[in-house]
Amino acid sequence: MKPLPALCIAFAIFTPSAWVHQAVALDYKKDILPIFDRKCFKCHSDREGVSKGSLILDDLEEFEKYSVGPNHPVVPGDPEKSDLLRFIELPSDDNDAMPPSGKGEPLSDKEKELVRQWIVEGAVVDANKKDKDDDKPMNEAPALAERKVMSWTNAQGKVIEAAFLRLSGDSVELLMNGKAYKVPLASLSSESQAQAKSLASGESGL
Repeated sequence: MKPLPALCIAFAIFTPSAWVHQAVALDYKKDILPIFDRKCFKCHSDREGVSKGSLILDDLEEFEKYSVGPNHPVVPGDPEKSDLLRFIELPSDDNDAMPPSGKGEPLSDKEKELVRQWIVEGAVVDANKKDKDDDKPMNEAPALAERKVMSWTNAQGKVIEAAFLRLSGDSVELLMNGKAYKVPLASLSSESQAQAKSLASGESGL
């Protein structure tokens, strides 16, 4: 979905061209599950009747409930703490590598990077599923109607007015004129970085 021309002009005036880009997060169902279907279902598939390590990859509800979240195989926004990615990235001759030798073709470097990026962006399982309060992505702010517009400053001192959506890995997602934009956290001023982290942790009410 492309921003309205007027919005593009506004960003051209108030921000460096590389500061903001529209957020299009990777989606497990659309982008990651097809990879696992080809490479991992011999060991982790409800369809195939196997659940090695109690990990099921093709039951989205069960996967989201039991495998995505703090202290789970997938930790949204933190690939280094995500055991699923760690096992996938192990050398193929490692005893803990996924998939094990003879159980499937190892993921390509491009596929591994896609899984890593999905986790960095928040590990969304099914973007089309109707939002519910108890299964919102991590670091998500309150409902859209409750979000308020705030000032955000980049490292060059340019200011925009936008509402906070969430932290997603090393980026903050902001809402402006009904469009979501992903901004690298490092490109913001120290004050705006602190503001984003405070909002994500719930220390500041909206």
